[in-house]
Amino acid sequence: MDTIDLLERCYPGRRAELKRDILRRALACFNEQGIEATTIEMIRAACDTSVGAIYHHFGNKEGLVAALFFAALDDQAGLRERYMSDAQTLEQGVQALVHSYVDWVDAQPEWARFQFQARYAVAKGPFAEELASRNKARNRQLREWLAGPTP
Repeated sequence: MDTIDLLERCYPGRRAELKRDILRRALACFNEQGIEATTIEMIRAACDTSVGAIYHHFGNKEGLVAALFFAALDDQAGLRERYMSDAQTLEQGVQALVHSYVDWVDAQPEWARFQFQARYAVAKGPFAEELASRNKARNRQLREWLAGPTP
């Protein structure tokens, strides 16, 4: 698996350094304290930045949770696509799906833990429609692969 940090893949470049730092610290806070118990003030203190910087980049706590969740989802989907691109048969496709998920969880345990606990909050919160749209797009790609090439 790629050695570049997940956040560097999602938010590349020097201009995104503060955003990545906020996300890294927020991920640690959410995994240590839980999503509900973690406050913006706790994240601000961990980042040694201003509340305004956090709100500027993410809008609110729900936006921060969603940004982390979607970064994990996109990274996981990217690995799945790479594995699926080599699959030629249905059996290989199923193996690619399973192996990509297991390999991602193994390589990203903190992200997997967060993704598991945040799924409900994102699915029931203000980013529910975005999650549904992203899931629909990801599942469309999988359905297209399963359908095979069009004659």
